[in-house]
Amino acid sequence: MVAKLVDDKSFLFIKFKDNKEHLLSLQKGTLYMNNGKYFKELENDTGILGIGDKYELSQVINEISFRLINSETQETVFVGEAAAASFSLNAHLAMPMFCLTQIDSTSLKIIKEYENSVDCVVNLGEDNIEKIIKDFGEYALVISAGTFEEKLEMAIQEQGLYAYAGKVIYEDYGINSSERLKASYDNDPKHFFYKRMELAHQKEYRVILPDTQSEEPFILNIGDLSDSSYLFETRELFSGNFVLNLSLK
Repeated sequence: MVAKLVDDKSFLFIKFKDNKEHLLSLQKGTLYMNNGKYFKELENDTGILGIGDKYELSQVINEISFRLINSETQETVFVGEAAAASFSLNAHLAMPMFCLTQIDSTSLKIIKEYENSVDCVVNLGEDNIEKIIKDFGEYALVISAGTFEEKLEMAIQEQGLYAYAGKVIYEDYGINSSERLKASYDNDPKHFFYKRMELAHQKEYRVILPDTQSEEPFILNIGDLSDSSYLFETRELFSGNFVLNLSLK
């Protein structure tokens, strides 16, 4: 079963990679799912915010006071303050996830209007194109969102898995949020879809398997996507030569 978080329509999903062979594998339906720990450690190891995110699946609290207590004697060992602290659960970090860029109406520019349809080009903002290439890669696999979601739903059911799927919610982690805290405390699915505002240009759509724990990459096959996808060079995708016709009905 796939639990959707939002009803806003995604027209396309895009997977960016430097390795073209990885995208050809995805085009055949193979989802290579790393866990949250992988993405968390990637920024810690490289010092680069992009694919990696040290706050992946973490809760961040600002301006805190804390007390360290000896668990045996219950005596206070140290009292202090911190500008910020983050915490995460190992069980959450072991959940496999798969990330795509989602294209909705906010990411499309209408270039021509017809009686019952419009022609659009993908528009993620000129300033973001180089960021996307730097973060993710020189190649882009464009996939029909509807087909991807249908095949994902069918594969999840056939394989007896459970998944959450939806758009990431970007927020300012410099501001404490009672909603984020509550989602974490209540184990609300929304907890798995929060990310910091600095990554908002990625427009991430995420699939996560909350009932699956895997220290190694998890492979999920959802069936061939060749008839509903196309491989581009990333800069070609944003050149204006790729035109999407959308019905207004």
